[in-house]
Amino acid sequence: MGMGGLKVDGRDLDAWAYDLRAGVAGSYKFDGFAINYQFTADFGAAANNLDPLVYSPSGSANDIYVRDAKIVMPTRYGAFVVAPRSSSGQFAHIYGATTDFEYNAMHARTGINGFFTQGDATTNLLAYATPKFAGWQVIFGSFTFNKANDRDIDAWSYRALYKNGGFDFAVGQVFISDKQAGSGEKEERNAASVGYSWDSFKVSAVVEQNDVPDGLANDFTSWAARVDYKLNERWSSALAYVEKDHELDSEDNDGMIFQVKRHLNDQVYLFAETGQYDTTPSNYAVGVNVKF
Repeated sequence: MGMGGLKVDGRDLDAWAYDLRAGVAGSYKFDGFAINYQFTADFGAAANNLDPLVYSPSGSANDIYVRDAKIVMPTRYGAFVVAPRSSSGQFAHIYGATTDFEYNAMHARTGINGFFTQGDATTNLLAYATPKFAGWQVIFGSFTFNKANDRDIDAWSYRALYKNGGFDFAVGQVFISDKQAGSGEKEERNAASVGYSWDSFKVSAVVEQNDVPDGLANDFTSWAARVDYKLNERWSSALAYVEKDHELDSEDNDGMIFQVKRHLNDQVYLFAETGQYDTTPSNYAVGVNVKF
């Protein structure tokens, strides 16, 4: 749970719910078999006062958003996922390390400051994750968004993940069918990330390229780079640069995001964060985050 104050250029200071989620998760085991379940609802939009200058991760005004409704069945041959609703693994694994901020998360649902077309949540997911081998794991997913277009699978994705000590690497693609894409043609989203941690530092970067017909709103390439520094057990900070290179120069944007955290214990921290952008309104966020 994260709450505090938010000031966006062109908008008055407002009390803000940055993270307002609740749910249940657990595991049911029998005869050597396990089913892990998770249900999470996001109440942020219902609590916040939304308008075009701001966003809430739970969607439209007054909505209570079901973020996770899924089961995972782990086996020795890999894990199988069934999820009418799910937080996006593609976003978490490829983009997450670079975009993990309280307000300036950069994904497709962050409104006017969205730098990537990849969203942080998805619907109607069937997925399979291979067992990990020599630091590698590959995850496949299929998605059904439209129930009336004579296409059982509207999009599918894969991502390959590698981790060895402090080094990690990820690459993935999302393939969107012509009946689902707004252009009426097949579209692709290509992304890759890299990161390295040592001592008190962590560096990470992500790039996304959209293979779409010319002139569309998502006809751009974006990238971001980030440095995290942990001074001690109480203080940490992060600095990121993000840039969108659109085929239409008028749609280009870039920005710097800076964050400082004061950790009170393992479950509570205070934060101050700012996103300074070239063509969209900058913002200033302060608050407290509590993990239960």
